[in-house]
Amino acid sequence: MRATHGAVFGGSEMTDESPQIRRIPAPSGLSRAGRRLWKSVVDAYDLRPDEQVLLENASRTADYVAQLDAALKDAPLVVLESAAVMPQDAIVAAAEAVLRDAEVDE
Repeated sequence: MRATHGAVFGGSEMTDESPQIRRIPAPSGLSRAGRRLWKSVVDAYDLRPDEQVLLENASRTADYVAQLDAALKDAPLVVLESAAVMPQDAIVAAAEAVLRDAEVDE
């Protein structure tokens, strides 16, 4: 194990002297960005179950952001709809998804 710089989620910090911990598999359905975030955290910290839930939500949010970035790569942030300036549908959908996830956790 490699040394780290303090616990992000309050979990136990892993150091070179720490015993090896069980690797927690990434939740199903995560895409590349979410899996990358998940792996970077579980490789460095021993998380409690409540911290794992927070990490799963953060990982899913990372996937939403990556999807939004891909969808809007070459698109304008706003579009004209019958004399009104409206945000791109992809932005609205991503924001709604993130808010829905946040409501479930409260």
